[in-house]
Amino acid sequence: MTIPGPELQQRIRRIEHGLSQVGTLLVPVEISDGVKKAITLSNIDPDMALGRARKVLDFIIADLYKREFGRPPGTQPLENSVQQLAKAGKLPRTMVAYANSVRELGNVGIHGSGEAITEEDVVSSLENLMRLVAWYCEQVRPGGEDKIEPEPPPIEDDNIAEKERAEKERAEKERAEKERAEKERADKERIEKERAEKERAEKERAEKERAEKELAEKERAEKERAEKERLEKEKEKQQKKPPRPSRKPIVVVLLAACVLGGALWWWLEASPAARHKAFLKHKYDGIALLKNGNYADARMELLSAYSFDPNDDYVYFCLGEAEYHLGNLRYAIDYYQRSLKLKPDASYAQIGLANALLQSGDVDGAIAEYKVILRANYSFALDPATLAQVHTKYGAALLKKGDINGSSEQFGLAVKANPGWRSQLGDRIKVSPQTH
Repeated sequence: MTIPGPELQQRIRRIEHGLSQVGTLLVPVEISDGVKKAITLSNIDPDMALGRARKVLDFIIADLYKREFGRPPGTQPLENSVQQLAKAGKLPRTMVAYANSVRELGNVGIHGSGEAITEEDVVSSLENLMRLVAWYCEQVRPGGEDKIEPEPPPIEDDNIAEKERAEKERAEKERAEKERAEKERADKERIEKERAEKERAEKERAEKERAEKELAEKERAEKERAEKERLEKEKEKQQKKPPRPSRKPIVVVLLAACVLGGALWWWLEASPAARHKAFLKHKYDGIALLKNGNYADARMELLSAYSFDPNDDYVYFCLGEAEYHLGNLRYAIDYYQRSLKLKPDASYAQIGLANALLQSGDVDGAIAEYKVILRANYSFALDPATLAQVHTKYGAALLKKGDINGSSEQFGLAVKANPGWRSQLGDRIKVSPQTH
């Protein structure tokens, strides 16, 4: 409830004054009481005030209809009664406009339409209604010919004003209390909703963690199974066909022994700083020879570096690369495994191991390693070209196992990883350019 402004208060006093001007003897009690109640309700309950004004209009039109047509309007709509009176010339066009205005606003107040009704709407309806009341009392009611001189508007009684003010304050207090209760209810619902949402999110997180844990456990078991199968097959191969002795490894061992022996003698005589300097020289000389394709000389330099520092994972990786290109796959596999033991996160060593296993005929072992590579979360993500090569090699391994669908899927992933890629199954992974 709001206190009407000075302009609305003045308009309300005019309505009250107009009601007294018509004369209490000429105004039926249904009209006077209805207008007064509408005025009282104008700022307390505007919807109900419009309904009161509509009831006064109903009374006036029903009485005029009965007077003019000799019968009550019955149950026909108010709009029809107004139109019939206007068509018969019993209701002036201006009065028809006033009546329709009061009727339309009354419909809004009675039936409701979701629109906000203000005190301004009520006062406008009552002003139009009073014009119709004045015409009705002067032109329709008996004795309406005598005009009553206007009287000045009555002075508002202080007690009545105080009572109205108290009533307005009470209504305002009730509205504020209702709003507070609604706000508390809304806050409680919001808190309850947030709590339920938090519980749902926590449940989803726990379910996700459980699923990830089960997946990791399943992958670990799969890797262990594949590794076990690989070892069993390798053991069966060794039992069925003993390895043919080759003079090549003997030569390699002798060369390595010579290099290591000389390096050991020098290592015992040199200072730690000198030994480290010699290690770095042999290491990077070996890497340079490896990149240039001089694999035999690279192997000798890397073996010299190994003699100064046997715990460098990248030296092991480079030795694996040299042995791979020289065709010594058994040594290459061993060096790759040693590199991964020192640095499990070395993606290049994992790729080299998988390729060496595939080249040596251990297809199951290679497939297991390729799965590990594609599922791992390395510190440095694989570049598109390397990733395409991994998918290509993996697809070739699956093709050897007769898995045509899986092989096709891996070749498609290779193209997706590197759109400029063209299938070259004979390519080998090059030495990683990462600084080590």
